[in-house]
Amino acid sequence: MCRISIVMPVYGVEKYIRDSVRSICQQTLQDFELILVNDDTRDKSIEVALNELQRLKTRFHYEVVNQKNSGVSVARNTGIKHARADWVICIDPDDCIHSRTIEFLDSCLNEYEKDYNLIWFDYQGVSIIPEEWPPKIIFPEIEVFSKEQILYSFLIRSVKLIVPAVLV
Repeated sequence: MCRISIVMPVYGVEKYIRDSVRSICQQTLQDFELILVNDDTRDKSIEVALNELQRLKTRFHYEVVNQKNSGVSVARNTGIKHARADWVICIDPDDCIHSRTIEFLDSCLNEYEKDYNLIWFDYQGVSIIPEEWPPKIIFPEIEVFSKEQILYSFLIRSVKLIVPAVLV
């Protein structure tokens, strides 16, 4: 069984989901599962995602979970309920992740899994201007924070926690 589940809520993202799924398929460590939660999308988002997964001949387990349209938060929670791994990260279908993201998170788990139940990491917002792609990515040094330090930093707004940059 893998240690990490990726949950992706899907609704009306036909234009973006191909790139997001491709970034997941290009992970250097393929020991994870992908759960696509179809939030009753009206477009071809699920078809596009499945076509990309089949085209790239993925080595990881993936599945589609269908639900009536309930919004992104409920879709994430549905995906989390279906996750078989102990750790979950929610990636939105308009997000792309670096090819070493799962490898990086797995190495963090190797070192810190017994002591912590959340891994929060930095991210880089990028535009879709072709001249700026791909962005330069630097993996930071690992820092360990207490829950009090994280809460304080969040409350004074010196850090920004976003869903695709948190492994729980």
